[in-house]
Amino acid sequence: MADVGKTMAQAMHLALSFNNYEKLLKPPRNYNLADWLYEQLLESISVFEESIPDDMQTGGRFVSFQDIVFSIDDISYVNPNIIVFYGTLPDGSSVKLLQHTSQLNILLYLNKLLPNGNQINLRLIQKLLQK
Repeated sequence: MADVGKTMAQAMHLALSFNNYEKLLKPPRNYNLADWLYEQLLESISVFEESIPDDMQTGGRFVSFQDIVFSIDDISYVNPNIIVFYGTLPDGSSVKLLQHTSQLNILLYLNKLLPNGNQINLRLIQKLLQK
């Protein structure tokens, strides 16, 4: 019986060592990739949306597109360097903006909620990313 307990302890030690070994082999985070910027955008918009009324949503104005404003419905990314914004123009038409990470400048503002629009629940998205 003592041998079984000793073998179990050795197996557990080996399993724990293997898990630590996997962590050591994992490459360090590359903060130059779009996925990191995407996470920062989600966090920034989430903080911005914390206290907005139910009839408002986050809108965006991009420095390179000064006359175009739209509600931000969703955000995604394509590594290594593209952030994708999905949104709706004031006239109701859909837009999709592909933005290089090195050229990203966005002005967040509150926008009236469109009849078919909804606020981005970025706090929920962030929680899902952390799991």
